Amino acid sequence: PTLCGKTTCLQLLANALNELTDKYRRHVDMTTIYPHALDSASLYGWYDRDSLRWRQGFLHKLFSNKLFACKLESTEREQWFIFDGRLNGDWISQLQTMLYPPKQFTT
Repeated sequence: PTLCGKTTCLQLLANALNELTDKYRRHVDMTTIYPHALDSASLYGWYDRDSLRWRQGFLHKLFSNKLFACKLESTEREQWFIFDGRLNGDWISQLQTMLYPPKQFTT
């Protein structure tokens, strides 16, 4: 249900885990994403027919930047990506397609 405090609970959990970082575990970085703020092409990427090139979407840029920042800092951090907002079958199925390995045809 909306407005029941799910995101607040996750933030509290991340803050509590960060308090334990020095002795027991890695630091947690939490990034909240609102997938309904962008259209599908802006979120995942699109093929530009004029330049015949693939244009990276917001998620690819975000994941790449987080990975690059972790490598620069040479520290291990947990990255939590929270997709906040109401569920929508369209962006969930597109996200699953992006995350799962491509199907291979066998003969």
